[in-house]
Amino acid sequence: MNHEMSGIGVRYKKEILNKVDQIVVLKEGVVIDNGTYDELAGKNDELNIMIKKVD
Repeated sequence: MNHEMSGIGVRYKKEILNKVDQIVVLKEGVVIDNGTYDELAGKNDELNIMIKKVD
């Protein structure tokens, strides 16, 4: 069985971000980066700042 789903989430808990296919990082309404959690975690300071605020 193939399940396809699209969604938009406004969450940045690490446990959830690890499970999604694609993350889009916005700053002031502008896309500043996108990719998987593994791709972004090492290079995107904005994403890391958001995660640290929640954890």
